[in-house]
Amino acid sequence: KRKQMAERLSKVEAEVSRTEAAIAESEEALGRYVSAEETQRLSALIEEKRRSLQALESEWAELSEELEATE
Repeated sequence: KRKQMAERLSKVEAEVSRTEAAIAESEEALGRYVSAEETQRLSALIEEKRRSLQALESEWAELSEELEATE
């Protein structure tokens, strides 16, 4: 069980990094105006990624606490 939690924690950490990078990339692209449609698409994508990031960070915190408790 502990090993599974540690593996999941590692995967969540990697996903957090990827999501943060995707948000930064999208925010950078938002700075280069292409069209109103593209601005809307990027804004929606950023919001979606931020929600995903919040969920991942919550899962990371829970897993971290559980792992600490099993030490």
